[in-house]
Amino acid sequence: MLYVFEMANNHMGSVSHAKKIIDAFALLSKRKKINAGIKLQFRNLDTFIHPDFQQRDDLKYIKRFNETKLSRDEFKEIVNYIKASGLLAITTPFDNESIPMSDELNIDVLKVASCSIDDWPLLEELSNINKRIIIS
Repeated sequence: MLYVFEMANNHMGSVSHAKKIIDAFALLSKRKKINAGIKLQFRNLDTFIHPDFQQRDDLKYIKRFNETKLSRDEFKEIVNYIKASGLLAITTPFDNESIPMSDELNIDVLKVASCSIDDWPLLEELSNINKRIIIS
């Protein structure tokens, strides 16, 4: 059995805050002796959000995505910390542009979001990657 701890954007755009979350999940995982991983969400915001809406602070999710945006290097640091903590690195790529980053960062497991279950271009590209995939 695999337990998936969801981080989503709860890192608040901060690597140090993400590490605190990872530490708590790693401790829980060790105490309960469970096989677990932490799931991040990858979105290429430059293409995921239409250019006409990228600066819209009145739209809840766009505001949240922009406020919690992390660079590739910041994600790399978080992924390395997850793995060093004894957990699996898991991600949900929400767009095709985010799939290569999952591969580059050596993510252990990919998860297809329920909202992407009929996103055939995304599913086809994911099927070309030799990784474990969770579909919900």
